[in-house]
Amino acid sequence: MSGEGALRISACYRAVNLIAGDFARLPAEVDGSSIAEYLLNDSPSRWHTQYEFRRAMLTQALLYGNAFAYIARDGRGAPAELQLLGAGSVSLETSRDELYYRHADLGAIRVEDVFHLKAISTDGMWGKSPISVASDAFALGMNLTSTANAVFANAGVPKIALMHPGQMSPEAQQRIANSYAERHAGANNAGRPLVLTEGMKVETIGGSLEDSVFVQAAQFSVDEIARIFGVPSAYLNQAGAAAISGLEALMRTYVDGCLSHWATQYGQEFRRKVMNGLGQVVWDFDLVLRPTLAETMAALRTGVEASIITRNEARAWLDMEPVDGGDELILAKNMGTGGGSTNLGDDTSQSNGSVNDFTD
Repeated sequence: MSGEGALRISACYRAVNLIAGDFARLPAEVDGSSIAEYLLNDSPSRWHTQYEFRRAMLTQALLYGNAFAYIARDGRGAPAELQLLGAGSVSLETSRDELYYRHADLGAIRVEDVFHLKAISTDGMWGKSPISVASDAFALGMNLTSTANAVFANAGVPKIALMHPGQMSPEAQQRIANSYAERHAGANNAGRPLVLTEGMKVETIGGSLEDSVFVQAAQFSVDEIARIFGVPSAYLNQAGAAAISGLEALMRTYVDGCLSHWATQYGQEFRRKVMNGLGQVVWDFDLVLRPTLAETMAALRTGVEASIITRNEARAWLDMEPVDGGDELILAKNMGTGGGSTNLGDDTSQSNGSVNDFTD
């Protein structure tokens, strides 16, 4: 199965689109040259925005195991542009113990002039396509999709047998079968009444999708694809709204088990090839790890009560205007002001304001 073919499986399409899209929108800081900052966060090439470029690179890596971009350089040898290359147009070759890439149109290219993003690899040089490595899991998903299409093409009617009490000639059997298929097969014939004569009866010999193991197999297929790509099943809408209740834990699982690995590899390859090994690329995952409002409010309240942040700092986090007196830390009554012991009953240890005031 090809990478493009795997996208016909809805769970695979969702997983690839989610990972590539989330990675493409991650903010990043570059501790290096301004051109490196421009190529990473603004416009890597004349044909792509940074979002389009990053998403395309990661999509290719997820589907085919490798993604490539040619690093075009100016007259001084400094990187000037990243030109996206087709995954199937590049190969890695050796000659006299020297590695180099070969492109269908550009010919031989030095290793240092190719930005190479890899999926899982056994030699660290060439990535393996998840679609090929886990082909059985994707074949199951494709078979389930084909089965559902075939069943619902017949209006979801299970396979039945028309039982006649007497002997029938082969011609009569075929005539009845053709008549049933003409009148009842297909979605347009759903709900048409079945009229039986001569004491005939209907016997079901195949269960519907709900009565069979189809639903369980479909759930297993989504779980398999989720495991392969490192995405929680709930993100593929597998377990419904109930699984979204632990949203923060799911987000951290997704970032720690999937997104951060791609970000690390992308950043290190960018640093090595584009930044000449100088400086750092730092990714900001706050956009993906965004907590719920209730979780945010609870964390801010804890920070204010512990005198870690002021009320106005908490309000700034919520994009709210500051209030008078909100720039002072609140000192809880059970916290001392000096180096000595604190008398919990001493009225001189008063708070500077109410914690509840930071959203007033």
